[in-house]
Amino acid sequence: MIDMQLFRGKETFAEGKQSVLGNAQDFWLKEKLSGATSTWQLIGNQEMMTDWLSSKTVYKLTKRGNGKVFDTGNWNGFPEDRQRLYDLLAEKKLNTVVLTGDVHMSFVMNMTGTPKDNKRYNKRTATGAVGVEIAGPSISRVNMKEAGVPAGFIPLVQNISRNLNPHHRWCQFSKHGYFTLSVEPEKCTAEFWYVPIARVTDAEVFGRGYTVFKDTYHWDKKFNTSKKLSTYP
Repeated sequence: MIDMQLFRGKETFAEGKQSVLGNAQDFWLKEKLSGATSTWQLIGNQEMMTDWLSSKTVYKLTKRGNGKVFDTGNWNGFPEDRQRLYDLLAEKKLNTVVLTGDVHMSFVMNMTGTPKDNKRYNKRTATGAVGVEIAGPSISRVNMKEAGVPAGFIPLVQNISRNLNPHHRWCQFSKHGYFTLSVEPEKCTAEFWYVPIARVTDAEVFGRGYTVFKDTYHWDKKFNTSKKLSTYP
């Protein structure tokens, strides 16, 4: 479990290069990863690590981010420091799954520092990814639906986001709920479950399931659309 909010941008790892975790926590994380002997490395993370790429046109419409990424306050605002972590994951060939919150929407992402460089990341096969990240929806906090975006417009926004981000396997911006992660020796399976917002209920609907297999370092392209194929008990 890491804390990016406490030291974010307060220290530098090199002259003029801000650290997202702070030097002591960064050293601790890399030391633990370098000495890891388990099959899977699970990193609890507060805010999105993988790039959520934007564009100048989208920025003019949303006024979010800087025209390159949607949020410079998370790891997207510290690309050089993040790349140091990615380089370690690639060097050590670690099976890494980053578990993220705060964004209030659903994301399934392959981690790469060069998502639009076809020579370093293949959007079809995901070759070049160094690990995977899953970001979960909120249960009661607002997302795009409560923010006033017309329901019929949200699928278009999701498509735009996916087109801008070839390393994103899937996204969902209007539903509330949670995700689970099943960890097995040869694979990890993440599942999204959706519930009504701010209402006490036992009702829940299975969304999707995604799997990352050992030593592949990316989410498998095939996903589960039925809970009968799911690992959820």
